[in-house]
Amino acid sequence: MSLDPITESIAHFIGHFQIAVEEARLRDNYNEFKMLERKEDDAARPEFGPARLTAPLAPEGYDPGLKHLPAPPAPMFGAAGPAAAEIPAGPGFAPSLDLAGLFPPGDPVSSQGGGSVVLPFVPTPSSVATITLQWIRLSDNDVLGDPEAVGFLPPAIFEALLKGAIALADQMMPLSLNGVTAAVLDDPLAAVAFIDSLSDVALPAIDGVTGIVLTGEDADGRFVNGVAIEDELPLRDDLLPAYLQRKHTDLEDGDVVSKDAKWMSEVGHVKLHTPDAHHAVTAGANELTNAVLIYTNWIDAAVIAVAGDVVTLDAVAQVNVLSDRDTVEGLAFASIAGSKSFNAAEITTTESSLKSPHFTDSPILPSVWNLKSIKGDVVLANHIKQHSFVTDTDRLDLTFTAATTTIVAGENQIFNLFDVQELGFGYDLILVGGSMVTMNLISQTNVLLDDDAFTGPGLGNAVLSGDDNLALNKAQILKEGADQHVEMARAFADALKDMAKGAGDLTEEVARDSIFTGFEALRALYIEGNLTQINLVDQVNYLGDQDQVHMALDAVATMIEGTAVSVSTGANALINAATIMTAGLDSQIMVGGTVYDDALLYQAELIDTDAAPNGVSVKALASEAVAFLADEMIGMSISEAIEAAGYVDDSQFGGTPLDVMQTMTT
Repeated sequence: MSLDPITESIAHFIGHFQIAVEEARLRDNYNEFKMLERKEDDAARPEFGPARLTAPLAPEGYDPGLKHLPAPPAPMFGAAGPAAAEIPAGPGFAPSLDLAGLFPPGDPVSSQGGGSVVLPFVPTPSSVATITLQWIRLSDNDVLGDPEAVGFLPPAIFEALLKGAIALADQMMPLSLNGVTAAVLDDPLAAVAFIDSLSDVALPAIDGVTGIVLTGEDADGRFVNGVAIEDELPLRDDLLPAYLQRKHTDLEDGDVVSKDAKWMSEVGHVKLHTPDAHHAVTAGANELTNAVLIYTNWIDAAVIAVAGDVVTLDAVAQVNVLSDRDTVEGLAFASIAGSKSFNAAEITTTESSLKSPHFTDSPILPSVWNLKSIKGDVVLANHIKQHSFVTDTDRLDLTFTAATTTIVAGENQIFNLFDVQELGFGYDLILVGGSMVTMNLISQTNVLLDDDAFTGPGLGNAVLSGDDNLALNKAQILKEGADQHVEMARAFADALKDMAKGAGDLTEEVARDSIFTGFEALRALYIEGNLTQINLVDQVNYLGDQDQVHMALDAVATMIEGTAVSVSTGANALINAATIMTAGLDSQIMVGGTVYDDALLYQAELIDTDAAPNGVSVKALASEAVAFLADEMIGMSISEAIEAAGYVDDSQFGGTPLDVMQTMTT
């Protein structure tokens, strides 16, 4: 019988109530059951005690894997030396001597008597190559006033003139160092071809070019503008234009005046110099400096045996092109201080003060030696190029309305700096399976155009200075360690052949050769390929500073008694300074091939500091130069000329000039 809805609801409620009661009754049993189950699980888990590790095997003693078979006793050295019969000679060590305290830690080897000796430590040299390219491009062509109203020439004229002067300097430079490093590293014969090309070096047949060409031993020594000197080369600070000297010495109290040795650490320690005048204008006083210092003591030995050729070259080539033809109203402006050009070079070799730590004054021969081998070539190469290209062709229409005025449209400071010290390894014997090439090359060029033009009737109240420029090339190749080339001894020639076939040790005939008299031990290195050391420096400064200055009669609005106007458009300094210092041992070099040993000193300059006596205006001078140059030069901008010569134009990066005043003063 079906239940009515009320009865059914009551039945469901009672049923739920009964279920809840049963669950409450069973809860104690359920919890006890789960507790027992957990105990069973815990009992089944494994127990872990403390870890006990044993290592029944111990490392064995050092075993170099060498097998020594003692040779028969060698003959006596002589009455003055120790008896060789007392020293059982072996391949690289003397078993009966305890030499552990005589040499730096090296390779221990077992001796015949069960003891050990330590071979002299022989380091394994690596190769080093640095390539440094430093380029600076600065355009500082300022404009003040209305250039068209006073008849100023457009900058394109001077761009063409500067390009023509650069082409002229290229004709005067006999060395082209592009690709030299790569070519020599690929093939040592390229160095021989480069030396052969020096036989054709001569001063160019260009009117006004002066200089010298010296080769071989004649190039050794110190020379300034082609004249041999005994004193030290001149210092930069002693040659600077007067304006820049005051600027460099006008420092804060406690600062140190810069000298050659302190250039790189004192860049930026100078402050703006203001001439002693009510109204001062500076459109020059630019400084372009390329400075390189290389010190190497990489790899050398007292004795070097070379299976192939030995090539040694020290070369310095210096070129200065300077034009300083100033005019006032188209007439020649007499020079006051005069511009200066210096080509200063030094190539010297001195005996070394270094000695092997194993060399003594005793008449003994090595009783122990060690040889390490290098597969391939060993290279030390420093390739540095520093190029600066600056234009500062200002056009200034001067007007002074204040009591005092300072206008600076120049005073740019351009620095390319490189300094490296490379310290390496020394040996007693180096065997070279290929050729040995050592080259130190320095190329320096300065080009300065400072042909300024002054116009206007107001110049009678001004003190004008358009000269006192400096073009300085200073190069030094200083070598410590004199090399002597001798014929290859038979024992060394045989040793080189054996090593080329895979021999891994020196023969006793080589290690105990009389050339090593005085050596207690011998550190030897075998280079399978070529040993090449190259230091190449290429420095260029280009500056166009052709300024045009106009000053009207009423340029000074409030002319009072004692009012002074100073206008300086010169005082530029172009400086290339490079020093290559190599230190090593006095070496005896055995040559299996041919010796190529040469030196070159080339100095040339073309200086024009006086305008024609009858007066030549800048416009006429420019017209003649432009007519001489190719027509397309006028249409070529300086940026295009630079790109054609391999320079990077900074204007492509946003088109903003490097000098903010270039836009502020237009």
